[in-house]
Amino acid sequence: MGTDSKQHRWHPPGLIAAALFLAGATSIAGMLVNRNFTLWDTPLLFKIGFFFPLPGLLVASALVFARPRLAFITGIISGAVALAWMGWTERNGWNSWIIFNATDLSDPDMRGLSIVAGLRIVATMLTVMLVVYSALQLFPREWWSGKSILWTRLLPAATGLLVLAIWLVQSASPYRLPGVIDWNYPDIRILHVVKRGLFYSEVCAAIPDVDLWKGAYITRSERRLFQYQFGFEERAVAADDPSVWQRIYQLANTIAQSPGIWKLRTPPAKPLRSWKAEGWYVALLIRGHGVTRAFTTEYHTKPPHEVTDLFSFIEDQPTRPVMSGVIRDVCLGFCYDPHAALGPYLGH
Repeated sequence: MGTDSKQHRWHPPGLIAAALFLAGATSIAGMLVNRNFTLWDTPLLFKIGFFFPLPGLLVASALVFARPRLAFITGIISGAVALAWMGWTERNGWNSWIIFNATDLSDPDMRGLSIVAGLRIVATMLTVMLVVYSALQLFPREWWSGKSILWTRLLPAATGLLVLAIWLVQSASPYRLPGVIDWNYPDIRILHVVKRGLFYSEVCAAIPDVDLWKGAYITRSERRLFQYQFGFEERAVAADDPSVWQRIYQLANTIAQSPGIWKLRTPPAKPLRSWKAEGWYVALLIRGHGVTRAFTTEYHTKPPHEVTDLFSFIEDQPTRPVMSGVIRDVCLGFCYDPHAALGPYLGH
């Protein structure tokens, strides 16, 4: 024990381990004191799974200078319990990443949830790092043959970042918003996307109800990749001429009742990835039946003229502002796709 203690006491491995143990405990404690995070209505094992790692990591941070081997074992056990707890909660209704897609982070409750989500993400990365670091410290020094600094310093950080990247992709894709279960979507949506490099120009024409003549709307947005949030503006067609509305709904019914469009099979509606590309996406939701169709330069397909005729006619009409706001994508634009812009996935 004496040799082991001398090797780690006030030595970089001990200091790094203590810092990781304390940082992990602090991030977990930060969740506990946030008023948006509660454990009181959860099962006993759930509470134990959360509280056990906190004292375990604190004890490990103190032991590392006297009993380093025991400290590393305690850190691994505490970290494993913490990761199991956070993994279980992520699979049972909580999603730490899509909280940051919320469009109103100025709301106190949503802001509080975003703080909890951020602490969970940081706690997970730190816990992965401390578990990997502790495990490496338990191996005999001679196993590393002079490479201990590289492996014991860089491997934990690399593993933590890799886990975060995989977690982000699995949790935030496909794009969605927190708390959204069901919305009322228009009967017909036509999305036109033009991509130039990192920039996307998107225009969506929508008709809420083909049968009841409830109006027509145009939504525009300009966004780019590696951008966390971007603005959008929705405008309503404000034509006073009845013949304009007759023409709009004549074209809309042509699409809604077209056997060719309903029976047509196209490739999936995927984001455009070529440097220069253009896409037309059509979503139909008529009397409970829905489909999506995709026509893009990447697929070398063009939309039926009925689709472009309706879109162009609506876009040419005078409009009035309805609403504007921001859309956020925690994937920095890589998760936001045609299905997100159109609404729910309707099948093929």
